[in-house]
Amino acid sequence: MFLKFAQKLHSRINTGQLEATGWSQTFYYYKYFIGVLAHERQHANNEITSGPPNDRDLDYLPNDFETGTSHTNPDYKYSARGSLVGDRWDDGEVYAGGPVEQAGITGADTSQDWADLGTNHY
Repeated sequence: MFLKFAQKLHSRINTGQLEATGWSQTFYYYKYFIGVLAHERQHANNEITSGPPNDRDLDYLPNDFETGTSHTNPDYKYSARGSLVGDRWDDGEVYAGGPVEQAGITGADTSQDWADLGTNHY
């Protein structure tokens, strides 16, 4: 049995604003684990300071993080640019599903991934 990475959002800063740009490829095994870990770690780090007055729009991104890092509007939880099929994702979900998660996936060392047949060396 293996884990299949649900297709996730890529994002980038475009003309000074966080923008949803599409969906990633499907990832398996260790990269799945690392991507989920990076995503949830970002949420956990932000939720420490969530809620007014530090997070006016309740999107799990502190006001100063939105103005200085994610380039989103601290007063509107859906200020990340781009549309998603069927529903909007709040800024915190877009951010954690984009640069943070992608950096974790890209940096995953899969050379000795015991879950992936063919790469499980000893």
